[in-house]
Amino acid sequence: MVSQGYALARAELLKTLVARTIITDADGAGTNETLIASSLIGVDARKVVEKTILISSGDSEGEDAASVSFIPGTGEITVSPPFSHQILAGTIVRIINISTVELDVINILARLGTNADPAGTTTIFAWLAKIFGGLLGAQGLGYVGTVTAAVPGASFTIASLAGLGAGKFASTTQPPYRAYVLRDASGGIGGAPEGEMAAITGYTTASGLFTPNGPPGPFTVDIAAGDEVLILHPRIAEILDILTNLGPNAAAATADDLSDVTTTSAHAKLRRILLRMSGAGVFSADIQGAARTELDTMLAQLATYISAAGAAYSQTMNPGSAARTNIELALKDLSDILAGAGITTYPAGAAAADTVSIAEVVRYIQETLISGRMLFAMDFWSIPQTLLTVPAAGAVDQPLPDVVVANLPAGATIVKATVLFKFRMVENTGVANALNGDQYIQIQKGGVGGYVNALELVDDMFTLAAAPIREVGDVLIGDLNVVAKVSANDTYNFWWHNAKADVDSLLFDDVQVGIKILYSV
Repeated sequence: MVSQGYALARAELLKTLVARTIITDADGAGTNETLIASSLIGVDARKVVEKTILISSGDSEGEDAASVSFIPGTGEITVSPPFSHQILAGTIVRIINISTVELDVINILARLGTNADPAGTTTIFAWLAKIFGGLLGAQGLGYVGTVTAAVPGASFTIASLAGLGAGKFASTTQPPYRAYVLRDASGGIGGAPEGEMAAITGYTTASGLFTPNGPPGPFTVDIAAGDEVLILHPRIAEILDILTNLGPNAAAATADDLSDVTTTSAHAKLRRILLRMSGAGVFSADIQGAARTELDTMLAQLATYISAAGAAYSQTMNPGSAARTNIELALKDLSDILAGAGITTYPAGAAAADTVSIAEVVRYIQETLISGRMLFAMDFWSIPQTLLTVPAAGAVDQPLPDVVVANLPAGATIVKATVLFKFRMVENTGVANALNGDQYIQIQKGGVGGYVNALELVDDMFTLAAAPIREVGDVLIGDLNVVAKVSANDTYNFWWHNAKADVDSLLFDDVQVGIKILYSV
């Protein structure tokens, strides 16, 4: 079983890696190196350029490339290298925060160039071609000599390197040569200034005198007689600069806020970034299955998080689907859940609690809250009847208009049905008047089955003074549940059972009968 540490590490890694998810809404160029998403219009280019672009659907699904440029006005991203197919509208794309490493590699490769670069251009291969070409013209790559005299803080002399020509090592028009201390004669192996290097600012050809020395110059300890010094061509020295900037393979790094990445070596910067991707702050056995301390093994292990060949962790993102051991397929499962093929097998519902998934809670809400507890209401009304008369002579059943119940959803269960009686005006044509005795508005279903009480009207209701008098009507709501009659879509019949007034005649103008239904699905 996967520990909770694995899940936390994966969640932290996902949160760190995925900057945003977009869907293209226009076709990219036929050269397969652009994609267009209007949702990116106006986005700061720094949030898109130097990121990894991961294609999550379409013909190029699973492919990634570096974002090398972005046009905020159109939402167009240009990548390198191109994808295998044209990126069409509707493609799901992930923008991932690991591109600085990828683009640094691209930039380094561009700086290195190839062995086909012509001599004299700006790549390392080109400069090497130029330098080695210069050897044929007696241009030296480097010179080695032993210091014969030194002036602390000012200069040192290598007599064997005298006579090479004024301006040989400290030209005013070309980058200067560098002095690299191969061996410190007095401080022992590794003693300063051994391993230190500085640009040569002056050279006296007659004596072989070089400046500067230090301190207070660029060396931490003065170069002294007996020290061995290598005078390097500036382009060769640049190779040492690159190696120095990269730093050792196990350069120190801690999982802090990355505030000092501008002052550490490239190796240390990469290790610090990788460590930030780990929830525990270390590439440990808990997260990776084996302790990781050096940059090459850390990068190799990170690759297993991203590519389909990895097996750094195992989690099931899509219920009912296979367990995923890499971010690439985990992100695809996530896209299926959110906007793709959907959940493979929806889990059974469960009340919200620790260790209960969102899918389980959603199912619980659907089945428990909506199906059986949440009630829906619908009202149905008859057409108006212009006049209803309640006589004084004998109790009669006065007919009322039918109500048609329709459009209840399939599978609806009626929980409660109540009858409503509405009239615009009530008027009296004789002496003081009111209902005579308790009476009911009754309901019948579909013209058969008999009537049952639906709305009670009590004795002396609608009391009016002597005629002529008219009073504004009202809506009466019954308190009897007639669900035994109202059980489905149908036509329902009504009458005023045993209608009787104290005197002739009690008149109701513009009456309507209604049914209010509460149901669940």
